[in-house]
Amino acid sequence: MRSLVEPEDLLFSANSLLCNLLNDWNLQYGLGSIENSVYHTAWVSMVLKNDEWAFPECFEFLVNSQREDGSWGNTASAVDQICNGLASLLAIQRHLRGPVNHSEAGRDDLQRRSNRAIQFIRATLSEWNIQSYDETLPIGFELWFPVLLELLEKEGLVFEVPGIDRILKIREAKLSKFSIEDLYGEKPLSILYSLEAFIGIADFSRLGHHKRLGCIHYSPSATAVYLMEAPDWDEEAEAFLRHIVQLSVAHDRGVPETFPTSFFETSWVLSTLLHYGFSRDELEQDVLQQLQDRLVGHFEDQNGLVGAAESVPPDPDDTAKMLTTLHLLGQSFSPDRMIQRWEGPDHFMVFTGERNASPTANANVLLALVHLSSNGEYSQSIRKCIHFLCRCWWETDGLLHDKWVCQANF
Repeated sequence: MRSLVEPEDLLFSANSLLCNLLNDWNLQYGLGSIENSVYHTAWVSMVLKNDEWAFPECFEFLVNSQREDGSWGNTASAVDQICNGLASLLAIQRHLRGPVNHSEAGRDDLQRRSNRAIQFIRATLSEWNIQSYDETLPIGFELWFPVLLELLEKEGLVFEVPGIDRILKIREAKLSKFSIEDLYGEKPLSILYSLEAFIGIADFSRLGHHKRLGCIHYSPSATAVYLMEAPDWDEEAEAFLRHIVQLSVAHDRGVPETFPTSFFETSWVLSTLLHYGFSRDELEQDVLQQLQDRLVGHFEDQNGLVGAAESVPPDPDDTAKMLTTLHLLGQSFSPDRMIQRWEGPDHFMVFTGERNASPTANANVLLALVHLSSNGEYSQSIRKCIHFLCRCWWETDGLLHDKWVCQANF
């Protein structure tokens, strides 16, 4: 009996995937195909240039993706729908009072959409228990969520949020760990990813040096907010957003939550193919070599500490995955710098001062160390990862939760 998928079909698909990675890798901006984000698309849709909406395609996506019940986002996640709904509602309100005149029918349609969104958000908030989401709240949630509520209040919309006092206390505690002047330093802080949290607080004229390829901390929303709040228009930031908007329109989707992700995507694809049965010899050699050369070159340029792309600060998750991928490609490098940089007392930390440790990052670190270990040289770090992951599993309700990964089954 013929199998559902023939081996030659799988090999063709694998090689096609590698070719797509290489062909889609823009020499200036890199590669990125992360799923679209309603939240980030909403922020980009609010950018004005010369009294016109700079990216009307983004607002069109928001309007077309709203459901009949007034919601946006993952229907299985209340927090996702609330955050996406609030950001999209803010975009609708600003377009209603914005410089571009809508027809009467167009205004009526937007007002109806606004009313449906308000009704859905209020109903969802009334049943929301924030404490049950502690492990999976979006990145920077405690920083930008109160600001989003304040901006909507300025539009005349007030929402009662259960547990808001707790959110504000967490925000205050996090802000107390650094001075606002730290934002203007040479070192890019991870909080730059959520730059919208500093509207009305930060001096945006002092943040331009944090751009890489035109983007602020690989975040479309942060880059959009920078364009909106900086006193002078930034052509480079506009060009970056224009690039990702055009990519998104071509694939009929919103902008991604992060861009670029060149090395993240390449490492994951290659390591998955090589780990699950494909050999280096049967994959397209020229394409494989070019991708390998880019990984090796970047790893060496960054002295063994890498992020998701060239413009992205390093993290243990991407560093570990690249170490594993290079090992599977026959290029073994030392994990010593990864261990020195991120190993904590009982687990590997993604960021200093993080509220919740990441099981997925520690799992990828563990895989890399197991691949590279010989004669027990990394046994202490391996044991630490194992103990941490076992404790996470023991203390959970059956599915591990990680704010870096939306799908618990992952």
